[in-house]
Amino acid sequence: MRFKMQRHTALFARTVVSLLLVVFVAPLLMAQANVEGQWNTLPNLMPINPVHVALLRTGKVLVVSGSGNVAANLDWEAGIWTRRRVRPRLSR
Repeated sequence: MRFKMQRHTALFARTVVSLLLVVFVAPLLMAQANVEGQWNTLPNLMPINPVHVALLRTGKVLVVSGSGNVAANLDWEAGIWTRRRVRPRLSR
């Protein structure tokens, strides 16, 4: 009987500690826009449908289109995004 009570007390203590961590510590660990940054949509449309993007070491973004769910479509497009515009080019 005493062992059963100790087991329930330990379970209750773990539950309380877990709830306290969730309530008080979790908000501190969440990403904050002023620390981590945030994503925004661009005001202009892209001439290609981007599927993959990669940040280049020059600061430019390589944008690659997909097949558009058409298996026979092998004409993928790619472009380099800078702050000014997207320059799409066919890559085969």
